Amino acid sequence: MKKEKIPAERKLFVREERRTYCLDFGLFCREGKIDVECDGEAYHSSREALNKDRMRNNELASYGWLVLRFTGTEINKDAKACVRQIKKVINSLKGVERNTKSKCDI
Repeated sequence: MKKEKIPAERKLFVREERRTYCLDFGLFCREGKIDVECDGEAYHSSREALNKDRMRNNELASYGWLVLRFTGTEINKDAKACVRQIKKVINSLKGVERNTKSKCDI
């Protein structure tokens, strides 16, 4: 994402009501917020982890966050495809907020 000048905040801590979430990458768009998660297969493939991730996704969605999850395999196999998908979501949310330090021209 850095190479494509996508202004994602790495290891972003967000507080929603009484709970704090650590996002792998957070993006602020004109019409929404994106949480990009990079999941390791060893941890995130168990039934318990999948249920926990689903509940977390639902909680974040209730606060207006759109969650995108990519496995390590997906990222290592075709990182460009992952970035293309992130760009599509950014575009669907009318681009990134321009009041951030970085700019993203997609």
